[in-house]
Amino acid sequence: MNKLFSVSHRSRWFLPALTAFFLALASVMFTIQGFARKNDSNSNGRSIFAIGGFFASNNVVIADSPRIEPDKEKPTVGLGGLADEATSKAVQRLLEDQVTAWNQGDLKGFMAGYWNSPELSFYSGNNKTKGWQETYDRYRKRYQDDGKEMGKLTFSELVLDSVGPETVIARGRWKLEMKADKPEGLFTLIVRKLPEGWRIVHDHTSAADPAPPKKPGNE
Repeated sequence: MNKLFSVSHRSRWFLPALTAFFLALASVMFTIQGFARKNDSNSNGRSIFAIGGFFASNNVVIADSPRIEPDKEKPTVGLGGLADEATSKAVQRLLEDQVTAWNQGDLKGFMAGYWNSPELSFYSGNNKTKGWQETYDRYRKRYQDDGKEMGKLTFSELVLDSVGPETVIARGRWKLEMKADKPEGLFTLIVRKLPEGWRIVHDHTSAADPAPPKKPGNE
């Protein structure tokens, strides 16, 4: 009787002690697993299943461990980000000044909106022009030499997207009203804040295909 009582009494502290031991062991194992997680993501799964199998085979129940959430991705600023009000106004003013200068026949005033650098790039159709002076010469040859008409310029459908604290993508439609023609098309500009102010550092302009001539009776 005393021996039976002694075994029963011993089991009363043995089981809690065993449970506490496994809980402590689990804590150590999960700590080790946390360090291993940083070095080998593939080993995580194996260690988790091994620990799970160990405790399941020994009928030990432990509380759910807190989930380790992955590091939150740092917010990135990309195409589609809204430019702040001050930036939007500055870029709009830049483009408005270009329109005003163009319509006054002031090509150099229009070119003031571009980065005055050999690294300025201008793409149109299948042609690439690099450099402020080269871009200016291209405009002058196309719209001023030999008495050519500059026409009346308008910009519309303007969309501004912030791609960084000092860089904006400006997209829109351009149109020239001339005596004999009304060419139009789309533009995409990379505008950057430089020490001298906001300037266009890249211009990609495309022209719409000319409208087909109207056939008699289709007016």
